[in-house]
Amino acid sequence: MPLHSIPSSPLQLKLLLVALLCGVFSGLRAQMKQEAELNWEDFLSEYCPADEEGLDVQQLEWLESLAQSPLQINRASRENLLQLPFLSTAQVDSLLAYRERKKGFLSPGDWMMVSGMDFTTRRFLSLFVSCDSAWTPVVAEPHSSTRRNIWKSGTHALETRFNVPFYRRAGYETPSSPSRSNYYVGDPWAHWLRYRFTSGSQCSYGLILQKDAGEPVAKEGFYPYDYLSAHFLFRPEGKRWAFVVGDYELYLNRGLLFGKTLYGGPERFGSSLRDDDRFFRPHTSADESRFFRGAAATFSGRYWVGGVFGSYRQADARIEEGEILTFYTNGLHRTLNEIDHRQQADVWAGGGFLRWKSKHLSLTLANSVTHFSQMVNPTLRFYNNYVFRGQTAVTSSLGYFLNYGKWTAQGEGAFDNGMHFATEHLVSFRAGPRLTAYAQARFLTPEFVSLYGEVQTRNTRPRNEGGVILGCNLSPFNQWQISAWLDFYRFPQPTYTACQPGAKGLDFQVQSLLSLKRNLTWEVRYKGRLRQRTVTNEQILEYRQTHRLRNAFRWNGRTLSVTGQFDATLATRQTGGTNHGWMCSTRVAWNATKHWQLKGFLSYFSATDYEASLYAYEPNWQGAATSTAFFDRGIHAVAMAECKVGTRLFLGARFSSTRYLNRSTQSSGTEEIRSPWKNDLSLQLRYVLKPKK
Repeated sequence: MPLHSIPSSPLQLKLLLVALLCGVFSGLRAQMKQEAELNWEDFLSEYCPADEEGLDVQQLEWLESLAQSPLQINRASRENLLQLPFLSTAQVDSLLAYRERKKGFLSPGDWMMVSGMDFTTRRFLSLFVSCDSAWTPVVAEPHSSTRRNIWKSGTHALETRFNVPFYRRAGYETPSSPSRSNYYVGDPWAHWLRYRFTSGSQCSYGLILQKDAGEPVAKEGFYPYDYLSAHFLFRPEGKRWAFVVGDYELYLNRGLLFGKTLYGGPERFGSSLRDDDRFFRPHTSADESRFFRGAAATFSGRYWVGGVFGSYRQADARIEEGEILTFYTNGLHRTLNEIDHRQQADVWAGGGFLRWKSKHLSLTLANSVTHFSQMVNPTLRFYNNYVFRGQTAVTSSLGYFLNYGKWTAQGEGAFDNGMHFATEHLVSFRAGPRLTAYAQARFLTPEFVSLYGEVQTRNTRPRNEGGVILGCNLSPFNQWQISAWLDFYRFPQPTYTACQPGAKGLDFQVQSLLSLKRNLTWEVRYKGRLRQRTVTNEQILEYRQTHRLRNAFRWNGRTLSVTGQFDATLATRQTGGTNHGWMCSTRVAWNATKHWQLKGFLSYFSATDYEASLYAYEPNWQGAATSTAFFDRGIHAVAMAECKVGTRLFLGARFSSTRYLNRSTQSSGTEEIRSPWKNDLSLQLRYVLKPKK
């Protein structure tokens, strides 16, 4: 630098110093890698609390695939963001409005400035969304959807998994008197193979083969395994059409006709209101029953969206004298009896929807028709008097979505071909930046038929229930969120667990999530249930109470995350008897080096009965989310490691071990293990080919 150009005055020196500091800081910020505020297992624990309701692995597999390929917040479209189930339509619109006004997000910290983005939602976003360079935000631009660009920007992934048990179940032993149901035909190993290509949300195709433990290979009609699934989905950006061929899932409106639009429990109602036009997604899990096989397509105009679908597949069923008595949905074909029931019933399904849209309101008319090859006539039981009986089921619905100011409402009413009725409505009101209140009302007649619906109810199927849910989400300050809800419900007719009509129940929950420091989060959750159920060996009802308490601390650093958790359960019966349980557990994830990732789980549990079971998420492979139920007394541990070899190959191993301290056998029948130990080894190989940057 020439001498005459060197600043000499104090003001010039100060300006130069500020410029240099800004330049260094911006360079560092541009190179900083965004860190998620929680890992996948912690997300599941907060968003989908594991309890007696069970875990929907099929739905979570799709959700986990989104977490594996985070969206670029400065490039994501409205349709891309609506895929995230914890974002409501109002929150998505607020994100897009802020991005347009500020010409992009500088960092994840900007999400605090977006209207309606509470502490919990911001934490979830950090796992599913990444931010572009902090100082060079990119305004959303239309993405080229030519076939060549889609193929070039896509990722190929080939995965195979092999599970080896270090124990022997009774079903693998030769019985003294063999029958068609007391031994397994195949070996005890399980195998899974999947190939998948994805290019954002625009294109996906893949193939899945699966063999469950105990199932035969290349015999008994298996070629070579009992389960084979494939799909091809094409949804190019900027086009008014999309389609899928092969195996797929449907979701629409509030779920009275198709699919599941809500993950987790009622605490997520405030963010579950969305007006999503996608209608279908590929079936990528190993669930062998809940999917359609055929084709589906959507078409859109300026003010309308429409879709159609058609499906044919064979379902597992027990057929006697030309009538379908039972459908089997677990996908297991290990014994000769289970193999006899494989793919016995032909199922045809078809239908579609038409949606009219305006700025604040949309109306949707939908219909589905299902025809079976034989008459469906289940054996009469006290709890199934009103289930579907016949050969053809027709269901139609009218749904609406309203978003106006601080109010958002969504609902659906449906009729079947017997004119039996069901309806569900949800209203949300954002009282301010820190408080959201919501209410749900539902009424489903006992005779209502919806073969594919998964609306939020306490019953296992969308029928025979009425109820009201009241709840709220409160953020006293930016790093603290409290949620609470009450669910009052009644079953007009008997259910599997209540032998008399009119059984009632009350569920409630209070949850607090507080960020103590930047990387430390404290969660406290209390959940209670009061429900009428059948007295054992009697024909009368009694009230049963269940109380669950969780206290968890989660620390998430750059390479290490640790969760410490205490769970307690108390279960009582009106006729007498009390059961209780408690569990201490810890979960660890460590990115040891650039090539090694280690995870672990350890718990000690003690529960006097299954009613007092305790639940916790443990590390597992992608698409195999595990929520384990613990009861009796014992120790459970999981160790998992994955190594990156080169740039494309990943090798992994997972070992799980359970040791019961108060019993010498586990399970019963063909699943019986005559040992207090249960040890499993799972080996996985992944080959991932990503596009060049």
